[in-house]
Order: sequence, then C-alpha cells, then structure tokens
Amino acid sequence: MTHPAVRYLVGIAAMIALAFITANRGQVVLFAALSLPLAFTFVVVVFRWPKVGLYTSMLLSFLIPILNRFVYNIPYGFAVEIILILVYVVLFFKYFKKLDFKHAKNEVVALLSIWMIYILLQIANPWAQSFEAWAYAMRGVALLQFLLIPLAFVLFREKRDLLQFFSLYSF
Repeated sequence: MTHPAVRYLVGIAAMIALAFITANRGQVVLFAALSLPLAFTFVVVVFRWPKVGLYTSMLLSFLIPILNRFVYNIPYGFAVEIILILVYVVLFFKYFKKLDFKHAKNEVVALLSIWMIYILLQIANPWAQSFEAWAYAMRGVALLQFLLIPLAFVLFREKRDLLQFFSLYSF
C-alpha cells in the first residue's frame, strides 16, 4: 500500500499537468480528460446491459439537433455510429457462443441488406461528385438503419422489451 501523501502528490501532479496541457492545447483536452471516466463507465454499463447502448444511440439521435444548437463542432452522428458498433462488439465478445441472429434473418433485414449493397455500389457511380459526399450522405440514408434494425431484432426478443422501449421514448 502506498502512503496517502504519495497519492495526494500524484493527484496534484496530474492536475498541474492537465492544467498545463489545457493552457497550451485548449479546452478540448480538458473536456476529453474529464469525459474519459464517463466514457469508461458507459462502456462498462453497455457490457453489462447491451440494450443501454441501443437506447443511448436512439436518445442521442433525437437530441442531436438540440445539442448542435448549443455545442458546435462535435460529431454527434459519429457518436451514434460508434455506440452501435460498440453494442455489436459487446454482443460478439460477451455472447460469442450463445448469440443467436435468427431473429434478424427476416425480410426487413434482407431488404435493408439489398439497399445497403445498392448504396455501396454508388461508389462506382461516374456522376458522383466525390467520395466524401457519398460517405456523408450514406450514413443517414443506409448505414444507421443497417446497424440499428438488426440490433433491434436481436435485442428486443420479448414483448416486455418492446414495451420498455416504448415507455422510455414516450415521455
């Protein structure tokens, strides 16, 4: 065990270092340093309950217009995609042996997959302006649906799950 004075000195040194880096690099560093514990806690909660990631991505999707009005230059849409990919990673690592995607094998996901293939083929469109424009536009047109809908079929298997979802978003 370390002496309490050593812990205090390490804490003070970390605060001084953070203050120095914030003064030199700007407030983004301070925001990132303060949000790391929250992000770590969120990842732990999603590993415990993967549905929380789905709920959070949906809530963030509804709040993006409000958040963009008050805090600029933060890619909230990218955060939604990261959260959905995190839920897929959690499902893969946590439920590798017993994960069953049979609920996601239906007509809706099949049509969505065809739509995603069509969107991916648009990369080769000779009339396309740029790859960056395609990447920006395809996120809202196909990618979010392609990530979200199969997740909903896998995670919402019982009537109770759907009722819980509706009760959370009916406020």
